[in-house]
Amino acid sequence: MARVAILGIPISHVRYPVDDGEPYLVDIKYQNGATDKQRKNLEKLLSGASKEIEIVDLGELPHPDSSKIDYLKLAESAKKILQNAPADVIISVGHDHSAAFPLYVNPGNVLRLDAHGDAYIPKDTDLTNFVMSGANYMHYVAKQNLKRPEEVMNIGITRENISTQYHGNGFFGSLVNLEDIA
Repeated sequence: MARVAILGIPISHVRYPVDDGEPYLVDIKYQNGATDKQRKNLEKLLSGASKEIEIVDLGELPHPDSSKIDYLKLAESAKKILQNAPADVIISVGHDHSAAFPLYVNPGNVLRLDAHGDAYIPKDTDLTNFVMSGANYMHYVAKQNLKRPEEVMNIGITRENISTQYHGNGFFGSLVNLEDIA
């Protein structure tokens, strides 16, 4: 029997238009309870798909006692939770792709299922002024050496449009078809 753990990471990035030449301002929020419905729906879906899957709902990752979201502290918190709840597969649920970021500190491979190329690594980005979002968090994963490129598989990125999706230094990880890993 395969054991699947679901961890909610209720981080959302809210974009506000601004008039000072920047396209938008990003506000990062932590919203307790925001992944409750998604976790329950995913649990029903996976349980109904196979009797060989045991689902463990780990709830939501607790927010550190700070008004500012510190992704590295969240990553350490996720690591502790996941060490105490062994699973064959861990699925993170959040508002955007950056909710998965705290899982990248854990050992093992990452399977990114996505329909567009936001696994790109922008050139020469200074992390001191870096605002992580669902569109660029893989840059932070790469810069912090949290995963080696061979540990990240990007599935679902349309290969036909790769020239329009290829940014900066390119994708972090490998582009694979789902059939290639089955």
